[in-house]
Amino acid sequence: MGGKSALDDRGVHAKLQMFFDGDAAVNAARAEHSGVVAVVPDQAQRTVRRWAESDPRQQDVQAAPPWVQEALPPVLEVVDPPAPTEHEVYYSFFGELLQGRDEQADAWIARAGHEVAEAALPPLRVTHARDRLRTFEATTPQVEALWKEGHLSNLEPALDLHRPGALIGATHTVRPPPASRSGLPPEPTPAEVEVEEGTGGKVLIGIIDVGGFDFAHPDFLVPGKNDETRFVAIWDQGGRLRGHPRDPRTPGAGSMFAYGSEIEQAHMNAALRKQAEVGVPAWLLEPQSVMQPASHGTHVASIAAGRDTPCKDALLAAVLVDVPELADPRLSFYDTSRIVHAVEYLVALGESLGVPVAINVSLATNGHAHDASGAGSRWLDAP
Repeated sequence: MGGKSALDDRGVHAKLQMFFDGDAAVNAARAEHSGVVAVVPDQAQRTVRRWAESDPRQQDVQAAPPWVQEALPPVLEVVDPPAPTEHEVYYSFFGELLQGRDEQADAWIARAGHEVAEAALPPLRVTHARDRLRTFEATTPQVEALWKEGHLSNLEPALDLHRPGALIGATHTVRPPPASRSGLPPEPTPAEVEVEEGTGGKVLIGIIDVGGFDFAHPDFLVPGKNDETRFVAIWDQGGRLRGHPRDPRTPGAGSMFAYGSEIEQAHMNAALRKQAEVGVPAWLLEPQSVMQPASHGTHVASIAAGRDTPCKDALLAAVLVDVPELADPRLSFYDTSRIVHAVEYLVALGESLGVPVAINVSLATNGHAHDASGAGSRWLDAP
């Protein structure tokens, strides 16, 4: 076990303190199961690995076309990983800057990032900012140095995300009584519900989900046009085939986030036009890192803005959250920082299009206090 970290307990969340007090080997093992701990690729590549041939998911990968196999990493078993150093394990967490320390903190982080880059160490990264909140990726020594500078008021870990599970069958063993008998006001009749006329044509509906998005499904095509989708963009957070998402509000801007790939509407429409010619479905011509049949993401998008819904003309955008299934879970973060990044991306996309945005998040965690005091909740409430 590791020794006590140099962090002052005050302002540091207990779970994050537990990570920092553990040694690198313990935390590398935690990376197998935790979405807020990861190891650098070099360390993972030194691990002896073999094909998990008994895993039925591997058969699905091997049966896929070559270009899909390139997009989907193999299912692997980890065998006898080498002991990592404290510079090879890093963490995803939220930090809140002290009032009035924004410029000093950001300047120090920029200098520290440059120094570790020169030393060929993993970078101390601020992955995004909102008001005084920041999302960070850093190793224990980097966090200790950042905390010692006195720019932060608190540190809090991001929370693991888990795939939503379908509940098949009745949701109640005993049918609940009508609202009128439980003291609640009765539900309004359809005649009493005021519905604004329209089909959602001036709204962007953002979906943050898992499993993939079938942009070529008839539910999402422009009426009368089989080669145009209403999806404006899909940010595949685990994708590798396209470039990182750029800030859509600024033409020619650099990457808004330094991970994942952004599938633009032009890419999707090109795949739709090409599919008949080559005899391959559009979603295989423009693959995502996860493409599950009857995926949760496609299902939710259809409920929100399918062709038989009140929002049948709405624009669509999606963020495919990378909750590892086939990939090595040690190499990526899958936590609530990814949710706030997804929201930031969708809001920026709506602003670039000049339309309001409605966002559905079908991912959650049962962590924290359930009173909106968590960093992720405060981020969404921040101006």
